Amino acid sequence: MNHNQRVLETNEEFKYGLCDCSINTGRCCYILCCFNCAVADLSLAINPCCIESKQLRWWLLVLTNLIIACIGGANGQFGGGSVGSIMVGIGMYVVYTASMNIAERIGYRKEECGCGCCFTYFFCTGLKACQVANQLDVDRQGTQCRGTVELITEINNDTPLKNCLCQVTNPAPDVYEQENPAPVVFGQQQNPVQSHVNVANVSQSAYNPYAVPQVNPYAIPQENVVVGV
Repeated sequence: MNHNQRVLETNEEFKYGLCDCSINTGRCCYILCCFNCAVADLSLAINPCCIESKQLRWWLLVLTNLIIACIGGANGQFGGGSVGSIMVGIGMYVVYTASMNIAERIGYRKEECGCGCCFTYFFCTGLKACQVANQLDVDRQGTQCRGTVELITEINNDTPLKNCLCQVTNPAPDVYEQENPAPVVFGQQQNPVQSHVNVANVSQSAYNPYAVPQVNPYAIPQENVVVGV
């Protein structure tokens, strides 16, 4: 199974509600104070994407929003007007797309795009970004599944602001379990990753000083052989 395709483990869309910012106050403050960076972090959960390099994707989003904000501020439209609408539109698209990808990776149901969904994303973009980021936190049982841990690791590998949006706090017991190695079968070629040596050849070529010499009982001694003249 592809690591981007998970079995649906619950019928819920989100682990926590829209206003459950108290789940992680540090994350809430990070999204409030540096919304553009948080949106860029969430973009790293989008796969596939038109920009394959995640580090390039992060910097393009941050710099694009920064340039738009500077242009709007110079024209007296910072936080409003057409400039504000562009920034909100970028944030809405990234947060919604990240929500779809995160839900698929961790086994949650994707949210349905309707009037209520669009209304929430447009007027409560910051709260929605916090709710989507809370998907990377522990679940109701207090653990993080394998898909969650993989996503957090991928995001923190490519963002310059590591562990600001999400952290691995309490992974589930089966996250780091490794599969048991295959048993060694005598006389068969081993896994190339483990060994390139044939066990049978090693056993046959090894010298044993305590081995009993093999004697042929039907062999004729050389001294009893009569050679004709």
